[in-house]
Amino acid sequence: MVMIVMNKSDFLDELRLHIGAAYDYANTREEFIRFMIEAVYEKTDQELSFTLSRSSNGILTTILSLGEEKHNKEQNRLGEGFFLTDKMLSAGYINKGAEHVFYVPIPIDGRTSYFVTVQFTNHNYIYTREDRIFISEVLQFIHVKQSTLR
Repeated sequence: MVMIVMNKSDFLDELRLHIGAAYDYANTREEFIRFMIEAVYEKTDQELSFTLSRSSNGILTTILSLGEEKHNKEQNRLGEGFFLTDKMLSAGYINKGAEHVFYVPIPIDGRTSYFVTVQFTNHNYIYTREDRIFISEVLQFIHVKQSTLR
């Protein structure tokens, strides 16, 4: 997801470790998700933003916003109507020029309860199979661990 000194695979492996540690410190599902996002954000080294939103009765409420202010103001515009629904069950990705946006739904008890949006600008970034695998692994980790949290 980011331009870094180490290769993408090594970077994603490092993120996996930090995401795993987030679970150790969380007391609630929402705290767990917040800690994961904060851990990933701290490890990135370029202009990007993360937004965590809670979905309730079709209404999204932003509960965490990290990163570039210019992205956060426009965060949910590109692809918002298409991706951000409570029926979305898999991650989405949109690329428009140098702008990249990942939409990651987080289902709890069979309904999409949270959305993570990651937006960044990088002309050289190429979305690959590694990204899809990483996002799938994170979602599976959340699914497995969330049942032990309230």
